[in-house]
Amino acid sequence: MAEFAVLDGFEGHNSGLPATSLRSPARMASPVMRYLARRKIDLANKLGSRALRADAVEAITCGWLSLVAVVSLAAQALLGFWWIDSVGSLAIVWLLVKEGREAWSGDC
Repeated sequence: MAEFAVLDGFEGHNSGLPATSLRSPARMASPVMRYLARRKIDLANKLGSRALRADAVEAITCGWLSLVAVVSLAAQALLGFWWIDSVGSLAIVWLLVKEGREAWSGDC
């Protein structure tokens, strides 16, 4: 575990997983979800499917969530801020509440 802390620049608390193993899937998820969302929106418009459009919005949300995760992990690794995960989590909560309100009101 010490080698992971040295290689990844982490000090103090470590979840037991190397940060690079967490960053790689998150970095991949953002562009993949963006691509999927665009394709789903195009198909939803062609089919007139509100369900598929809602699923596309979910893919957009997933992309934003992965972006927040990458930024918070990078800030933690580069700056050593152990508390940045909490700030990232608050950003995720804000995003989910916003998306939930839009879905509840039927704006998506």
